[in-house]
Amino acid sequence: MVVPMAIGGRVVGILSVESDRHHAFDEQDARLLTILGNHAAATIVAARTVHESQANAMALEQRANNLVLINRISTALSSSLDAYEILNMTVQHLVGLLDIDYGNVLALEQDGRHVQVIAEHPVRPLTDTRLLLPPLPSARPVLELGIPYPIEAAMEHPLSMALQQAAPEVTFRSLLLVSLLARRELIGILLLASFDRPRSFSEEEMEICQTVASQAAVAVANARLLQDVQQQRHALTRRSEELTEATGKLDAILKNIADGLVVTDQVGCIILSNPAFGEMADVSSPRSLDGRLLAEVFPVAGLSPLVSRALETPGRLSTENLELPDGRVLKTSSTALRIPPPILEPQKEERIAGVVTVLRDITHEVEVDRMKTDFISAVSHELRSPLTSILGFTNLIQRDLRRRIYPHITADGEVHQIADRILANLSIIEEQGQRLTRLINDVLDLAKIESGQIEWPMEDTNLTEVVHNAVSAASGLAKDKRLPIHVHLPPNGLPLVRGHRDRLIQVITNLLSNSIRFTEQGQIAVTGEQLHVPGEEALPLNSLPPGDWVILRITDTGIGIPAEELPHLFEKFTQIGDTLTEKPAGTGLGLAISREIIEHHGGRIWVESEPGYGSTFSFILPAAPLQRTGPQAENQHAVEE
Repeated sequence: MVVPMAIGGRVVGILSVESDRHHAFDEQDARLLTILGNHAAATIVAARTVHESQANAMALEQRANNLVLINRISTALSSSLDAYEILNMTVQHLVGLLDIDYGNVLALEQDGRHVQVIAEHPVRPLTDTRLLLPPLPSARPVLELGIPYPIEAAMEHPLSMALQQAAPEVTFRSLLLVSLLARRELIGILLLASFDRPRSFSEEEMEICQTVASQAAVAVANARLLQDVQQQRHALTRRSEELTEATGKLDAILKNIADGLVVTDQVGCIILSNPAFGEMADVSSPRSLDGRLLAEVFPVAGLSPLVSRALETPGRLSTENLELPDGRVLKTSSTALRIPPPILEPQKEERIAGVVTVLRDITHEVEVDRMKTDFISAVSHELRSPLTSILGFTNLIQRDLRRRIYPHITADGEVHQIADRILANLSIIEEQGQRLTRLINDVLDLAKIESGQIEWPMEDTNLTEVVHNAVSAASGLAKDKRLPIHVHLPPNGLPLVRGHRDRLIQVITNLLSNSIRFTEQGQIAVTGEQLHVPGEEALPLNSLPPGDWVILRITDTGIGIPAEELPHLFEKFTQIGDTLTEKPAGTGLGLAISREIIEHHGGRIWVESEPGYGSTFSFILPAAPLQRTGPQAENQHAVEE
């Protein structure tokens, strides 16, 4: 039972009695104990008055000294921006203030389970030691509330044992744990220890330690924040310098690039251009073009539709050769300017900001190509007459040799051997003459296609019949090499296409001949199907206009094509392999002619290949508007020996 010791309404002490029995005291005991307490208070009040005045004076002096010391520590802490220096200073001051043996700072790691000694005084072999922090079920919640936690008998405490394992030469008898809180987060523990004897810590000492530790934690947090800000500022400065340098390089590239470059927004207004484009547009300062409509600044036929098409089909490069009124030819390429989503908002879709257009003056190249084509065409025409005579006289000599000379030669004589050799040489002349004839015909066909002199009577064409006619034409060459040609078409055939029947047969025949020529064993497969765009994403092409399309693939098991040769395969006079050490297998014009024919039909042609695993030549054509199908076609068709 506890009762106040009071006199004159002022409490001067407390009188308490204890009993081992439950409910040992009643109201009468309480009244009696209160009377005794009041008499005791009256007896000692005179003596205590003197002692209290002396104690109060000493306490006020001590508190003043503590406040002065705390103020000095706070001033010292605020004068430093080094987190480790702040913590070392804090430990040193508190060890001296409490007159204890040792102190350190245990910094909590991100996992919350490990600590590292980052400051200590006096310096012992614990600095930079990493420890596994014991669970501390009693101390941890108290420390997270910012309340010091004293451990007077610490020799068997888990934290003392963990510290002693790292420093066996010392014995921790008493500990005081003080929390380092920054923004309500426990970032570390300030540990004060007594080695020689048990040590108790008063409330005032713990309050002083917590006050200093709180100020140190705030100073550490501010120092770290300042360091982060400085690092970010330095990073931003470096980034700004890099951007400035990159911008300077980009400006230099734009100024010195030989091709004209112009960037327009979604409505066709110029937002960026380079000096080369200014010269093309006959403008002295490219910046004077900013904000003006491209169609007004550079009114060239075909440019506006090209830019509009690039804007409508993002991801696809649209290219056209545009002819200026003065006769110059510009190779113009346009593509949509796509702005990716911000890094912090990846869920957003990319934004189309405009169109980038590059214009290259290819007048000289076009003129040279035209002259080359005219020269080759003229030479080819001139070669036809003597070549026809050579082949004619070769056939005449072969016929006369067989009819008039062979009957008069002894079968096993030397003259017969000479005649056989002459006949073999004539066969070689005839074979090479026919090859030269094919080359001349291909050159003339390509020249006519490029010059626009060839007629294209377009009509609804049954592509299924075209495939079978081409396979029949190539079956002889396949039979000589014992290669089967398998045809896989839909049961109801392929849709009709708007095209030139003979030219389409020529394309398929060229592709089949090419596959057979470079395949020694295995098979040739021809497959066809109807596709609807959009909806088919497996084509290695730029985006196609929406609609129904027909795709045809010719796959072989031949030698394959190296990756570095694929981009040039459809160029004129391109041969696979080394034409200086190997006998050319063709004219090198078949694929170029095929590309011209397919592109004239509004389609695309491409190849996929891997050396040693064969090749697949594919082309795609738009289906005829009326979706009629040809007659029933067999699903499997094979031409074998």
